[in-house]
Amino acid sequence: MTGTKKYATNTFLLIGLWALGLIMLGNGPLYGQLAPTKSKSVQVTKGAAGQKIVLGKATHYSRSLEGTKTAIGTRYQNHKMTAASNFFKLRTWVKVTRLSNGRSVTVYINDRMHPSMASKGRVIDLSIAAAEALHFMGGAGITRVRVEEIPKWDALSNENQPAPADEISAYDR
Repeated sequence: MTGTKKYATNTFLLIGLWALGLIMLGNGPLYGQLAPTKSKSVQVTKGAAGQKIVLGKATHYSRSLEGTKTAIGTRYQNHKMTAASNFFKLRTWVKVTRLSNGRSVTVYINDRMHPSMASKGRVIDLSIAAAEALHFMGGAGITRVRVEEIPKWDALSNENQPAPADEISAYDR
């Protein structure tokens, strides 16, 4: 190999390794990684107790997704108070408040949304039951919400929101 070809090959190899290093360190997005949102319609703050609060848009699952597998391995069910979000850890309880009418519901995060949803300002994808409780099933199916992380014991003590027992592992009980 001549000196010029060897130099060009080594340079190309170094640039490739540098780019791979950026991706591995989290400076380059890979599909499935949770990248910070660049959407102006999503606001992430901390509450007085240190809990995460996210303001943005909520959507709801399609009825046709009944029975599909969620990120934690359970099956999605339209009648359960569950949701998908990339802003909260899986198996987290959150309180979702619709800003236009003040209604709120407690849901269990058991799934993830497509990574591109954050750029559209979407912070949570609710089950059909949760969307009906917030009264936004008609129209466009998108509404502005405030999503607040809540402690498990607060969620389980809420008498009108039964815990999805089949979605809580023995470790989480």
